[in-house]
Amino acid sequence: MNVGYCTNVHSGVSFEQALTNLKTFAVPVKQAICPDQAMGIGLWFSNEAVSVALQDGNWQRLKQFLDDSGLVAHTFNAFPFTDFHQPVVKRQVYLPDWTSDARARYTMDVARLQALLLPPDSIGTISTVPLGWAARDEPVSLERCASQLNQCAQQLQAIEQTSGVQIRLCLEPEPGCVLQTSDQVVEFFNRYLFSGVESDRHRCRLGVCHDVCHAAVMQESQQAVLQRYHENGISISKVQISSAPEFQQSDQTLTDEILKPFIEPRYLHQTSLQKGGEFHFFEDLPRALKQFPSGLPDCIWRVHFHVPIMLDAVGSMGTTQGEIESCLKWFLDHEYASHFEVETYAWEVSPASVRGSSMTDSIIAELRWLGEHYPNLSSLNRLA
Repeated sequence: MNVGYCTNVHSGVSFEQALTNLKTFAVPVKQAICPDQAMGIGLWFSNEAVSVALQDGNWQRLKQFLDDSGLVAHTFNAFPFTDFHQPVVKRQVYLPDWTSDARARYTMDVARLQALLLPPDSIGTISTVPLGWAARDEPVSLERCASQLNQCAQQLQAIEQTSGVQIRLCLEPEPGCVLQTSDQVVEFFNRYLFSGVESDRHRCRLGVCHDVCHAAVMQESQQAVLQRYHENGISISKVQISSAPEFQQSDQTLTDEILKPFIEPRYLHQTSLQKGGEFHFFEDLPRALKQFPSGLPDCIWRVHFHVPIMLDAVGSMGTTQGEIESCLKWFLDHEYASHFEVETYAWEVSPASVRGSSMTDSIIAELRWLGEHYPNLSSLNRLA
């Protein structure tokens, strides 16, 4: 029940579209993966969809559908606020940031909906923006973000008292954002978020969502990141299992043809190049190719472009699939439970060779690969 996939891969901004997507995609996936057992599902509802879902009659209809279908809304993705599949998303996905009341309201609406969908004594998780995008005219106020998040933690406590459902809000570090490395996360939690008198009470409600692809693009060790969070008392309540294209360049032979299939207009595809201790970061792939049109000999290229996790190669490039193994080994070695979800949101804009036959078949293949390689994940059925 703690392993599933994220529905942000499906386009649709309204409540009815979200419900149709569950019927069209999630139900066949569940029937193929675990027909006789419940399956976790990571729901994404836009701000518009959540508002409609909370209305009397709608949330009951959603809950009845999930219960009848054997789907458990154990986690929500509250990162994208509005249409995540519009022609151009880019930096808009980070808005509103955590200085905004609109971000807090949306997140709490998601929490209230999740509490209605889960039975008492359950634990739910919500992933969210890592404060905001870093490169902007005015720096994001860390003090303001911390205040907003701590107020949300107080509201989550009130939700638990009335519903019996404990919900954990998880900041999701991402390349290019205010929180993009584990060191930045630890500093923010220790210096700003957990510095007040109520910090101990908030530790069980505020944590991180670890995205495997994001850490890989920042060229961070998966196990070192997770251990750093653990040692600093930061809950790793959610993990997004994801993979990125990787190119290990041995000489000056890089051409646009190798990376061109991963240039598309909808999303940012943050890119890193590492050569020994030399690290270069770009907010989008075209910028990296502009500065290094011939590449950089003896370096590793990694692109923030979520590709299906069962692929160990995409065209002439490899993938960071091995980073998934490193990440999940840490959880299994420590018997540390989390909510795990496969998140391959970029499927629609992926090259045809990456997509395969259909979205449903691709999701099924990802979950089967995960179950075959890591069957013990589902035994970690209580969050640490």
